[in-house]
Amino acid sequence: MVILHYIPSLGKKAGQTSQLVQKLHAALGKTVESHLFTGEISRKEFVAKLNGIHPDILHIHGCWDIHLALAQYLAAKHGCPVIISPHAALSPDTLETDFWTARLPRIILYQFLAVRKAFVLHAATQQETADLKDLGWKKRIAFIPLDGLKATDTQAAANVAEQFRILYKKVIDTRSRNTIGDKERDILFSLIRQAATPAFSDQVEEHSSQVEEHTLSALSEHTWKSIQIYAIDHRADQLLFEGLRRVNYTVPVRVRHLPSRYTIKQTLQTKKQIPLDIDTQDTGERDIITAITQLHHILCLKETEEGWQSPIQLLAKLYTALRYTDYDEDNIRRHLQKKHLTAFAARIMHILAALFSLTVGFMPVNPIDDKKTHQLLQNLNNISYNITQNIP
Repeated sequence: MVILHYIPSLGKKAGQTSQLVQKLHAALGKTVESHLFTGEISRKEFVAKLNGIHPDILHIHGCWDIHLALAQYLAAKHGCPVIISPHAALSPDTLETDFWTARLPRIILYQFLAVRKAFVLHAATQQETADLKDLGWKKRIAFIPLDGLKATDTQAAANVAEQFRILYKKVIDTRSRNTIGDKERDILFSLIRQAATPAFSDQVEEHSSQVEEHTLSALSEHTWKSIQIYAIDHRADQLLFEGLRRVNYTVPVRVRHLPSRYTIKQTLQTKKQIPLDIDTQDTGERDIITAITQLHHILCLKETEEGWQSPIQLLAKLYTALRYTDYDEDNIRRHLQKKHLTAFAARIMHILAALFSLTVGFMPVNPIDDKKTHQLLQNLNNISYNITQNIP
């Protein structure tokens, strides 16, 4: 875990905040990799710092200096989540001081967005927690008292540092719950493709060799945990383990308890009934049209029905139907055109090509790769089922 602290000044102007930040940095340095950056920054300088240490978290101390807003903006472009400790700088008294001449212009220019876009705000007192809630700029607030940093007791400082370490881990776990690297994604979907291949198919050995190319045994426990957590969050864990069973591989570590994370806002509206209007009796055609229609409702309309499969499950089902069942392509195209889903289906075909290696010869419509296709992939990642239970 790599943490980068940023405070514009460690001089007398920063007051007690300067001492607290330095003590926190020193205490954290005993358990995590902690860096402290101070002074006015330039875009080039700060980007070089981010690229040099690759922080998991940028912890900003303060909120009114424009360099803090610049640091947050650059961290966001770098993909680094931000925690802001205002250190009471958003209290009513502070806001009221020179409100019209100093505070309001900064709020309009950058301060409001900086607070809103922070992953979490840190409050050091119960009163500050109440003040931040009353302000209403950010709902996610973490309360960690800093009293231990003011004392000379090193154990007290260590306790504060541990609370921050837990907070950082929670942010990292939440931030990364819907994202995995290209390598992990390729492994996961190779195994899901293996699971989606009918047992009677002569393609099992072909897919098995493709999976083996990833040298599963060389993957670290951390990588396997990331793959499993992603699969669990997207209700694809059964497909993952079926694929592993078929290649006769046992993961070195099983995820039994999901990491502590902030609740992700539910992105889907569950409806009692969503009419699909499928007017063909052919099983293969019904499976294809049903999967595409349900994917459209989930990924575009953000609505689902109780009992529907997750997007990854639907993609696996669609892959199986397209790859291993007989159907009338002209009839499929007529159904898609009637439902105004031709362009959407074409984008789904591109996703199947990217994730499942489905070739054009098995597609009823030619794939489309454009901005909307990439947005569908992003929506696929962002779908949250708020799974909190332990895994059997």
